[in-house]
Amino acid sequence: MPLPSTDPPLRFDQNSSSEPCRRPTTLPFTGNLRLRLPLQEEAILHAAHIGRPGFGILPRVPAKPAELAMIYLEKLNQGTTLHFKDIISKTNSDLHELLSSSNAIQFFSAITLSEEDLGEKSSHFMGQGVLSGIEITVGEIPLDLLALFCYRCHAAGACFVTCRAVFRIGEAANDSIQEIARELAACALTVQRNGLAAILHPDITIDQTHNIQKCYENTQTVLELCYAALKEHNVFLGGTLLIINPVCPGSTSLHLHDNDVTAQLISAHTFSVLIRNVPKEVPSVFISSGRSEQESLIIYSDISKITAPWSISFYFGHALLGSTLRAWKGKEENMVAAQDVFSGVCSLCSGKQDLGLRMIP
Repeated sequence: MPLPSTDPPLRFDQNSSSEPCRRPTTLPFTGNLRLRLPLQEEAILHAAHIGRPGFGILPRVPAKPAELAMIYLEKLNQGTTLHFKDIISKTNSDLHELLSSSNAIQFFSAITLSEEDLGEKSSHFMGQGVLSGIEITVGEIPLDLLALFCYRCHAAGACFVTCRAVFRIGEAANDSIQEIARELAACALTVQRNGLAAILHPDITIDQTHNIQKCYENTQTVLELCYAALKEHNVFLGGTLLIINPVCPGSTSLHLHDNDVTAQLISAHTFSVLIRNVPKEVPSVFISSGRSEQESLIIYSDISKITAPWSISFYFGHALLGSTLRAWKGKEENMVAAQDVFSGVCSLCSGKQDLGLRMIP
């Protein structure tokens, strides 16, 4: 096995984007060994850069079926001969290109790419101060192969891996949640050991009939067990970040449209569960979008004003896409107008523009 690299850790200098990225040359490993210092330092640097206040994470956000149907009808009216499946694929690809190529990239510190897009695109985004990475669902890659996968992504320019674990409210006992939490922790440790920041996304689904209190209790349980598992696996919290869904009623809940369940109440519940369970060593917490675009913006505005031991920023989820898709409609001639709308939404999310009484179109 080759000796650990003596190269200095990666530094983020937007004015030297032409410089080749220095990467450690050690092989991946999953054994019960201590983190090698150069790789640990690199993971910490990545997490610190991504977690800067006011900057969000841009994932690969596929359009929802209803939105795709709208775009499909537009394509039919234009005389397209493409099948629906092909339009879905092309629309999602074009959408990611629309979002990532707009001026709004200035509001992000990290962007999720496909494995095929790493390399040249990683260098391009790093030149703009935006780190690129991959998202995986815990369990889809066997742990003994995950190290090799991370090593390949790291060599191609990835700086983080988002580890998503799905928790369904009301369907899992604590034992089952604990098992998923341990898988998430093992995944995070392997990611860190290959020089990548581990972005943890315990995805607690809201496609259920639960009320806001039930969501709060389950989020509390999930976070408590996840951070216990991270401690058990000796994951270094300074090299991790957290993405969390806001605490709100399920999408089919009878309580969904109750006047009492306001965006402000959701903000308060979300912050309460975070301050109780997220250790201060975590650099930053990213709040995923809520049930609607306007509600998400109010939640971001409210929570960002609260003093916390970690910075709080936004994760650009489905709910924030509405106005951008309505402006775009899948038409190339609408691309610039859609990017302007997207930039406006991101400016509001980042807190660089006051929400005030502004309504999203």
